[in-house]
Amino acid sequence: CEEIDAVVGDGPVTEDRVRSLEYLHRVIQETLRRHGAFLVPWQAEDDVDLAGVRIPAGGIIGISLYALHYDDRSFADPDRFDPDRWAPGRAAAIARGTHIPFSAGKRKCPGDLFALAELVVQVATILSRFRLVPASAEPVRAVVLGVVVRPDALPMKVIARRPR
Repeated sequence: CEEIDAVVGDGPVTEDRVRSLEYLHRVIQETLRRHGAFLVPWQAEDDVDLAGVRIPAGGIIGISLYALHYDDRSFADPDRFDPDRWAPGRAAAIARGTHIPFSAGKRKCPGDLFALAELVVQVATILSRFRLVPASAEPVRAVVLGVVVRPDALPMKVIARRPR
């Protein structure tokens, strides 16, 4: 909350403030890496050989973003929540195409930048007004719901930080 206090204070979360919330951006990227889509269907446009398996044009394959985002060849200690892996000095070492929470190529979500900005505004607004404290000491486990990996439960106590 130090960054939010320093950047947002008691004011609104404006466009210039969104850009300045660097640590919050890293937390969101790490959350998307850990709790994004589990499986994304892609359709082959042409015949393709994929690791010795022929996929005919029009064939559908499932891409596991979970496996990609948890691959220890791309992400050191992938089970650890580490927002600093997205810090400027370290993020450059992450190979292109190994973190694609909004898909990639022709199928990349056209609203990805808007969604990221919206997440920053929402989280910064909430955290500028409230402190969220775990309501339980139970560890949070990841579960797959449909095609998304999400926490099984995340009970929180919401405490007002300062009067408005």
